[in-house]
Amino acid sequence: SDILVQYICGIIMFAVMQYQFSDIANIFNIQHMFICLSVLALCTIFFYILFRMYGKLWRYAKGKEYLLLFLQSACSYTMYFLIGIFFKWLRIPLVLLLGISSLSIVFMLLIRFSMEICYKRTVSQSKQDKTYVAIVGAGDGGNTLLDEMQRNPESPYIPYCFFDDDPDKIGKFIRNVEVKGSINQLPKILSDTPVGEVIIAIPSLNNKRRKEIVDICMTAHMRVKLLPS
Repeated sequence: SDILVQYICGIIMFAVMQYQFSDIANIFNIQHMFICLSVLALCTIFFYILFRMYGKLWRYAKGKEYLLLFLQSACSYTMYFLIGIFFKWLRIPLVLLLGISSLSIVFMLLIRFSMEICYKRTVSQSKQDKTYVAIVGAGDGGNTLLDEMQRNPESPYIPYCFFDDDPDKIGKFIRNVEVKGSINQLPKILSDTPVGEVIIAIPSLNNKRRKEIVDICMTAHMRVKLLPS
């Protein structure tokens, strides 16, 4: 898509320059322009590979990635400018080359910003359609359940926290999900949270203890599900 952007920006700037400076048409025609843009595209591809730009996931892009994009573009146009010094028939008037480079960079950044915004909106909408869930049991069963929720993009749940009676686990984090407290603390802790459902992920529970935990969850007015044994 960036190569296409270069071609479009090249044609736009060529048309603008022809309108503003009629003498450009006498030394530079559209066929010549396409040849020059093709060589410029090769320079761009070379530096894309060198900078590993095609390995970037732009929806997660930060300042470093945008800086790399700017550096890659600067290197591509500098390389083409140097080629034009040695091969005069590939030379693009400097003012035209600067116009193409500036316009291309602006469009490339706009495309990436748009991708990032669209992704964030999609994620935000997806989260609105999902249910925040608390997991009772931070052992093997709870870990397996958390792993499934985080790996599966179609999961209807967003893991909010754990509850476990092991004091050594309370306050710790399991893949960025906190063990908030003991099971008896569940109603108090969840009272002002977006959690709408509790999943009991302790398959080894006896019937009596399972009923006690279900009753605790019910006092918090939560939907309750049991992880199968």
